Amino acid sequence: MRYPGRHIWVGSLLLLCLLAGCGPSHPVSSHRFDDGFWALSDSVVLSWSLQDTSLLNHPGSLRLGLVVAEDYPYQNMWVRIRVQPPTGPASERNLQLMLMDAAGNWYGEPEGGSHRFETSLTDSLRLGQPGQWRFTLKQWMRTDTLQAVEEISLAFRPRQQEP
Repeated sequence: MRYPGRHIWVGSLLLLCLLAGCGPSHPVSSHRFDDGFWALSDSVVLSWSLQDTSLLNHPGSLRLGLVVAEDYPYQNMWVRIRVQPPTGPASERNLQLMLMDAAGNWYGEPEGGSHRFETSLTDSLRLGQPGQWRFTLKQWMRTDTLQAVEEISLAFRPRQQEP
């Protein structure tokens, strides 16, 4: 027996799964600098509420994303990151992000009048605790205010498990 609306129903179900994000979600958080300035005194706090227990103790990559405008005046950017897990001590480190080579050629992907960068901060992060993870980022340059900074983000990407 044929059901005339079967194809529409199956197609709608597939579309709903895609829109709802079937499968495990991966923590992502971002901050947009609406005015394009990042002051030395301004901390960006990104956080994840990790409830997906399938990600616990599964190694993955902590990815930092950055978008800067074409007129960003430096070859690099120093960022200080503080990681605060739900319980236990925080860790902190300074990172140098190379955005251009010595000749001024951008490393990132062009996006209109901007450039998007993504780099792995670690490939062996284990989110061992459910709860609120806090990441505090500060620009760590020798200038009070960075200009032409558009967005910064952090994402956790679990390593693919081998069969």
